[in-house]
Amino acid sequence: MDSRILIHAAARSVGQAAIMLSQHIGANIFATAGSLEKKELLMKKYGIPAEHILSSRDVSFSEGVLAATDRHGVDVVLNSLSGPLLQASFNVVTSVWAFY
Repeated sequence: MDSRILIHAAARSVGQAAIMLSQHIGANIFATAGSLEKKELLMKKYGIPAEHILSSRDVSFSEGVLAATDRHGVDVVLNSLSGPLLQASFNVVTSVWAFY
């Protein structure tokens, strides 16, 4: 089974670097983007399917990820969100690692 990663703010510089590294290892990439222009950039430049690019403006991205992964979720989240959106990110991780 391929590794799955969710990259928030994927069109920004750190997100794009994470996409390149994830593609290098063959990971199945899910991304969030804040606008249609950013979504189009991710599709055109990196070939990420439209159904794998979700909005990070509300918690709906979590249901999109779970639906696309047959409710399995992702192995890794590169997070830049806070509050309820951070919790929604935790909810899609297959197993949680805590770092203090």
